[in-house]
Amino acid sequence: MLAAVHAAFWDDRTLADNDTFRAVVTTTPGLYQTVGRKRCLPLAQDRWAGWIGAAETALLHDALDQFPADVALVNEPRTLIHGDPRSDNILYRDDGQVVLLDWALAGYANPAFDVGYLLSSCLGPERLESRPALTERYHAALTANGVSPDAEVLRQGVEATYRTLAVQILMSIAVLRGEGYGDDTMDDLWMPRILAGLAADW
Repeated sequence: MLAAVHAAFWDDRTLADNDTFRAVVTTTPGLYQTVGRKRCLPLAQDRWAGWIGAAETALLHDALDQFPADVALVNEPRTLIHGDPRSDNILYRDDGQVVLLDWALAGYANPAFDVGYLLSSCLGPERLESRPALTERYHAALTANGVSPDAEVLRQGVEATYRTLAVQILMSIAVLRGEGYGDDTMDDLWMPRILAGLAADW
């Protein structure tokens, strides 16, 4: 489903030149780095003291270090992306068709962002072994729809997405405290999945 959308709008210059479809991740990565290190990382260490240790902190430092390059990669103008393809934004009709809801964060960017976003929101540590196969399945579907980007570049984009999401969640814990689903916030549910993905081998 994502591959079909991405292929349909691949290199569509009318969208690339439309101000409605902005960059999917911040255009001020240096600000995120500074605030992330000075303000948000200490908050994360305090908030998640029960499970965040030296290894997880090192992954967050690495994500902050690579953030400008990762932002440039995921914002690369390639196609229309959904920007928020979590499972709760996907409906399945009785006829088997898939419907994507909530296009408020749509952008014209690297399709790897949608892929990494969906995988990081759905795959917990116990299911990460399926990530390479799911990424390959997306690539095969994109190829079947007439677009065939380099598979290794796609994988790198998915990894960059995991890191950018880690930084974005760091930022959100300083701004959106207490917002989320039920008794747990989305940050508390999502960050362990992202860090597990960053620690896992492909």
